[in-house]
Amino acid sequence: MSPATRKRYHPVWDVYDFYRTARLNMKYFGYQLKNLKRINSIIEFVLAFTASSVFAGMWFWKSTLGEHIWKILILLTAILAILKPILNLTEKIRNKEEILSRYKILHHECEKISILINQYQSYDVILQERFIELLEKKDEIIKMEKEPSINKKLKIRCEQETEEELLSSNFFVPETIG
Repeated sequence: MSPATRKRYHPVWDVYDFYRTARLNMKYFGYQLKNLKRINSIIEFVLAFTASSVFAGMWFWKSTLGEHIWKILILLTAILAILKPILNLTEKIRNKEEILSRYKILHHECEKISILINQYQSYDVILQERFIELLEKKDEIIKMEKEPSINKKLKIRCEQETEEELLSSNFFVPETIG
């Protein structure tokens, strides 16, 4: 095994890979949360718009085209009013916010360990123990994730962004295991 290969299999790479995974998950859930909030805002806007008597009484709606558009809006509103509780967006948003918050904390802790490895020029027992604690925290987060399906397109986007931001060449790999 070459020195470069041995260096790649240093246990410190578990920390760096975990760091990247935390960053990827932070991005992934951040984008999901953003999309859920956008959908919720659109639904809220349509419901509020059609409920407003000011907009309902506008002259435009009295034209032939306006009447057809207004009927479509009223139908859309009725459908959205039925779907909103079924979609349970508020609960999904709250869940994603909690998961995102925990991934941000996990990411920050990984970043701290990475910085300490670089500063100490070592991956000692204390840092190894801190890393094990982070692994246990991730177990708690995984239990909170309710949606088993993964948006593959979004995941690929997040992977690419993470790879560009956290380059392997920027991580310090000690010569020995502390």
